[in-house]
Amino acid sequence: MPPTRVQADWPTRFQPPAAPDFRPISPQYLELKNMSQRKARLPSLPAVCWTSHVPMRDVTGRYRLPPGDYLIIPSTSYPMEESSFTLRIFTEKAHKFLEIDDEIRADMRPLQRIPDEKEFEQTFLKLAGPDKQIDAAKLQEILNKVTAKRSQLKTDGFGLELCQKIIQHFDRSKTGKLTLPEFKYLWSKIKEWEAVFIKYDVDFSGTMNIHEMQLALDAAGFHLNHQLRETITSKYRDRSLMINFDSFLSCMVQLEAIFRQCQAYDKTGAGMITMTQKEWLELATLT
Repeated sequence: MPPTRVQADWPTRFQPPAAPDFRPISPQYLELKNMSQRKARLPSLPAVCWTSHVPMRDVTGRYRLPPGDYLIIPSTSYPMEESSFTLRIFTEKAHKFLEIDDEIRADMRPLQRIPDEKEFEQTFLKLAGPDKQIDAAKLQEILNKVTAKRSQLKTDGFGLELCQKIIQHFDRSKTGKLTLPEFKYLWSKIKEWEAVFIKYDVDFSGTMNIHEMQLALDAAGFHLNHQLRETITSKYRDRSLMINFDSFLSCMVQLEAIFRQCQAYDKTGAGMITMTQKEWLELATLT
């Protein structure tokens, strides 16, 4: 859960199902815009009150705190375990209580993994059709063959519909197929996202739980708020609440396309866009 901000100089009574601690925070901490930055700073924050985990449905505590801004951090029985809870705060005076959330933005950085030009072109020409382009059926074949060789990636197989969607997002020439430059850019992004998936699959399951997915999104350059992260993970997870590699890749492709399109519409860089009906419909087709 993202940290919570509470300003208090009074006894505080709360009833979460998991015991939190209180950590005073500085204005500099509040200015941090993404989850990874705040997580890195957490160890440097002194704990004002530390309570051990109690496996009970209802946990109540009473505290007197000096004036300031504090983080309340709920815990679970085991690391990276998902849980829902209700946090109630009763105070003698009015207080400000809010969830510190991420700013929605994307780091549209240049490619980090660029394949060898000559070798990649030779491989592409072997795979492409007579028109020197790759269609959805060929992309499906390539992705399924490559991921089948990666024991650390669990997939349900790349379907034709997903491959058509991928081509739609990366087909700048609007031919329904990928040329050499377009396929090269797509493949470089896939290798970057594969590296992120493997790095943040910390339990080596070949899939991602919700916590791992949140960290992977941030590492991939997609900084989303809590509500949007919940929506994304709910859309792509399976019945076991896990996200496999083909779903992860589908998510990355969609986010890349949406942020790139919004960035193109944001002429002034203000973070707000005005669209015509046609532009809105074009953006809606990406979701």
